[in-house]
Amino acid sequence: MVSSLLSLLCATFDENYQSKVHPSFVVILKQLSDDELRILRHVFDSSCLVPLITLQVKVGASGGRTDFFRHFSCLHKELGLASYNRASDVPVLLDNLSRLKLIEIHEDRRMTDDEPYAKILADADFAAIKDRVKLDDGMEWNIRKMFFDMTDFGAQFCKVCFAYSEIVDKTE
Repeated sequence: MVSSLLSLLCATFDENYQSKVHPSFVVILKQLSDDELRILRHVFDSSCLVPLITLQVKVGASGGRTDFFRHFSCLHKELGLASYNRASDVPVLLDNLSRLKLIEIHEDRRMTDDEPYAKILADADFAAIKDRVKLDDGMEWNIRKMFFDMTDFGAQFCKVCFAYSEIVDKTE
């Protein structure tokens, strides 16, 4: 986080970035963990959509559904998240990034390619979550596929806060 703060400070003095430095960026940085910054950096650098799966329990003939595990991803493994090293911790990070409007979770949309979802469905942690619960008669699992991406505000935040990070990292 220190390198992001220093990068933000440098950007405020750079004519190319001054107009992009939003007054709330310092306050936002104070509300982010290193793992959240790692997620932002990954999404910003790769310009990718990140697949998520919400595991639901479907009850009876009425088809009523209850979320059992929200926003499962493989980010904890892919990025080597330090303080949140379990799949069950990642949704907390995503909720905070969403709360700050740096990412948007599209629960009503899904990616057209099923390959990223297949990776999640094959993940051992995902299987372990399902195995922890024995469903009663008339209940079944329902898989909701969705994704998240970076907002325009989040992209601007990343441009400014990561602009000088390589230079700052070399000086630390």
